[in-house]
Amino acid sequence: MQTWTGYRGPRSGRFSLSLEVDPPFDKYVLIEKNAKKCQELRALAAEFPEKKVDVVNEDANSALLKWCSNLNTERERAVVFLDPFGAAVEWKVISALAKTRAVDLWILFPYSAVNRMLMRNRKPEGALAERLTKVFGTGDWQKFYSSRKFPSLLNSGQPVEEDYRSVDHREIIEFFMARLRKEFEAVAEPN
Repeated sequence: MQTWTGYRGPRSGRFSLSLEVDPPFDKYVLIEKNAKKCQELRALAAEFPEKKVDVVNEDANSALLKWCSNLNTERERAVVFLDPFGAAVEWKVISALAKTRAVDLWILFPYSAVNRMLMRNRKPEGALAERLTKVFGTGDWQKFYSSRKFPSLLNSGQPVEEDYRSVDHREIIEFFMARLRKEFEAVAEPN
């Protein structure tokens, strides 16, 4: 079984290439939140009538959690491709996939989206902080920040404290990889 999320248009090539793989998968499950994109996926799937393709119009987080709970791990194995739109996939989904012990996960880590949320000169707060915690599955991402003090221009007796991001892209990716290694038995190095 193959599952896709965050799909970006029917002619991107990724999905149609998976339908052309020989030998084929037994079943394809495509999860897409956008109803119009689901219509496009159904139209593309119709070009391969010999394939069993289910298109699910739902948020990938909730759909994959349900899918995991219904997976017969005694008889079924799956390859799950996660191609998140921005930082939409929550860690609880990755954890649920790992707990099945019947899934090979391929994930495109949303580094660009995460990098935009990890501001350089201050620690994210509110909705951004909550989103980062959901993506990483922990608030430990806050360790990406350090503090520094410097004299105030207006009041020399009152130092100004500033949080700043003190890690680079390699450390962010390694943090994510370390989290994956805690969930899955084997994790390949990123390309």
